[in-house]
Amino acid sequence: MSDSNRNADTASQEDKLVPISVVEQETGILKETLRVWEKRYGFPRPLRDQHGDRIYPLHQVEKLRIVREMLDAGMRPGKIFSGGNPQLQIHHPSDDGVLVRLSRYESMLNLLRRQRVDEFRDILQHRIHSLGLPRFVKEVLAPLTQAVGDAWQRGELSVAGEHLFTHQVNLVMYGALASLRFAPQQPKVVVATLTGEPHYLGALMVEAVLSAHQVRCLQLGANTPATEVVEAARDGAADVVALSFTQACSAQGITETIADLRAALPPQVTLWIGGSGVSYLGDLPEGVQAIDSLTGLEQLVVQWRKKHASVRTLPKAGRS
Repeated sequence: MSDSNRNADTASQEDKLVPISVVEQETGILKETLRVWEKRYGFPRPLRDQHGDRIYPLHQVEKLRIVREMLDAGMRPGKIFSGGNPQLQIHHPSDDGVLVRLSRYESMLNLLRRQRVDEFRDILQHRIHSLGLPRFVKEVLAPLTQAVGDAWQRGELSVAGEHLFTHQVNLVMYGALASLRFAPQQPKVVVATLTGEPHYLGALMVEAVLSAHQVRCLQLGANTPATEVVEAARDGAADVVALSFTQACSAQGITETIADLRAALPPQVTLWIGGSGVSYLGDLPEGVQAIDSLTGLEQLVVQWRKKHASVRTLPKAGRS
């Protein structure tokens, strides 16, 4: 559910929103634990105040008190949040789309659970060779990444399994990118995630899709300070900066970051943003374009090249 819908659902309770520090005091559940449960189990589901800080509807605080009592009685969080408890009626990510993804990739998830990483990596490499890099990223890696996240949230995949997944994907993708041979064309794109955004796979998928379309990429990696992104764009005469955001950051925080970065970048540099964290953003500043899918990213490349067709014409192969 989007932040806007969640705000609408609780509009009648605006005077009953509780800051996370107060929730910690009233329930005895640490703030860090509340954040972990939010990511892993989908509950609690806080709103955000004007500063981007978590605030909780009163009915969620009441349910957290029940959770506290269950914990004190010896129940484990995984059991409490597994669904079916009429006292809680806690949201659980079990919609049809999630179940379809989990079913589709169950064999690969099992390889991760059993730490059979060589077999897992072989499957990825085979799919790259059979589909090609762009199709692999869009048709296999993107939904598989979602399935891994779904399994982790449901407690069906450990943190170690998620880390194994990330490492093996990195190895396969680096190998695929290193094997590409092409004459790089414009636009020249700086790819990164900013400080506070440690999730790197989104940026890596962006680089893979762009590189497969002969775009020149400068990958800065995860947790890159905004000042370094601006410096890289200026020093490298970049045409575009592409950033990936997950829901680890609040919508307000992303909006403010984008506005600051847009103001700091040279006016001729376009800013492309994508990832789950930008799904619910409002109006964007001029010179900022949101990407809702990897196919949308490919379309932006085509649009950029049409707009700048007269800027540069590459020499034909074989010409000295």
